[in-house]
Amino acid sequence: MCCPSSNLQGSSEQCTVQWLCTVALYSGSVQWLCTVPEQHRSVPGVALQSTVFKFEIDLSDVDRGIYERLSLAAARHPSETSPYMLTRVLAYCLEYREGVAFSKGLSATEEPAVWAHDPTGALTSWIEVGSPSAERLHRARKACSHVAVYCHREVRSFLREVRSSAIHKADTIPVYVPPAAVLEGFERTLQKRNVLSLSRSEDSIYLEGLHLSVSGLIEKHSLAPQSE
Repeated sequence: MCCPSSNLQGSSEQCTVQWLCTVALYSGSVQWLCTVPEQHRSVPGVALQSTVFKFEIDLSDVDRGIYERLSLAAARHPSETSPYMLTRVLAYCLEYREGVAFSKGLSATEEPAVWAHDPTGALTSWIEVGSPSAERLHRARKACSHVAVYCHREVRSFLREVRSSAIHKADTIPVYVPPAAVLEGFERTLQKRNVLSLSRSEDSIYLEGLHLSVSGLIEKHSLAPQSE
């Protein structure tokens, strides 16, 4: 059985799209669940499924005195890159505290990548991944006492942009950059099910697993305006 016409023929470059389709029936209607090349993933009318990755992680955060065995399931949105998802996982671990959880992900634009709530439901932590806007960070810091950013890409342009804007208590918002070697090794050995150990000591992180042993220093920056 073939997918319906995708209307992808109008681009200037000629390409062949391989559709891998399944059909799900909902109240007599047909929903096509298709896997398409990344450059076509925003095609209207195409429903894409998230891919779930599971992680069993022995966490030893010496800097914060936290030692836990974590069982995580991270749903990777079709438009989400591997480095972004893996930075989400690292952020969850390095920000681990009572009530921490992944949000609904990229589909929930008003939520951070990771957040935490106390037993009453009050927001206690707001953890961004990537390059959030200054306005978004300003609102987040006014809403809760702990805000942090984990940036998996080039950080200098992000810092330059947000430091030029007014952000509530900007000097209390840390920006972390995970070591490139850790993210690259993590991505290279990523499986649907992953058993790992993650340690942090004096801002160095160590990640170990099957066929994986990487480490590096996590960079820390401040959002406070810098003097010339």
